[in-house]
Amino acid sequence: MNCPSIQKLIPLYLDQQLAPEQFKLVKAHLTNCPDCQQEVDLYNRSWELLNNIKEIEPSPDYVSRFWTEVSHLRAWYEKYLPALPPWAQPGWRLSVVFSFGLVIVTTFFIWKNFDLYQLDAKLAKLDPQEMEVVENIELAQNFEVIEEMELLEDFDLLVDCEFLKSS
Repeated sequence: MNCPSIQKLIPLYLDQQLAPEQFKLVKAHLTNCPDCQQEVDLYNRSWELLNNIKEIEPSPDYVSRFWTEVSHLRAWYEKYLPALPPWAQPGWRLSVVFSFGLVIVTTFFIWKNFDLYQLDAKLAKLDPQEMEVVENIELAQNFEVIEEMELLEDFDLLVDCEFLKSS
């Protein structure tokens, strides 16, 4: 076995919780490997230090004092409750207002999405020529402005010149 797999088994080795064949393998590896032996020494020294720690017993009334203090503590928001208007005080009214608001918001989003769905359904029914008009709706809206531009007249002159040259 290699060192990383042995090092995983060292706590079980020290607690003598390994199967006999694994115990022998780890023991044989430890006699030949100074790094793993050092790991065992570190474990043993850690346990010795932990055993030297003195236990501290809390006073007999500690638990009751603790829970008494906890019961006297107020939540952070409780100091702001008196400043709230009566309809916003905790209780059934607040939940009713919140639920009503949630219903309104949900209805709005459903309505918006329903309109988009209907628009998609109507667009799907258009023939290709009507679809081209819809795709170029911005040009159709600005047709009067484009029509009044001198650019179109200049373009017409260029087209006429090209026609004359080709004839």
